[in-house]
Amino acid sequence: LRLRGGGKIKLMVKPRLQKEKFSIYWKCSMTTYTQFEGDFELEAESSWTVEDTLAAIAKIKGYDPVGTLIRLEGWDEDWEEIHCNGRRLMAGQTLEQC
Repeated sequence: LRLRGGGKIKLMVKPRLQKEKFSIYWKCSMTTYTQFEGDFELEAESSWTVEDTLAAIAKIKGYDPVGTLIRLEGWDEDWEEIHCNGRRLMAGQTLEQC
């Protein structure tokens, strides 16, 4: 993204839901399945942070808030990720900084 002076931007969102079959005994992922969800455009402010953008996507898609999800022992990965041009965007950054 290259933005100057702030304002609204349109993002093409291509959500993917990754489902894991997790072994309680071995405490690791046994299989992974990626479910492709419907692509859509999101109108965002350039001042939004990565977290704001993820929250807006979750609200539109009807995902449960991250704070309500139950984390299994041994699972330390992030619940959500956001990527732009193959690069993971880090928490706390605004869309303008990305």
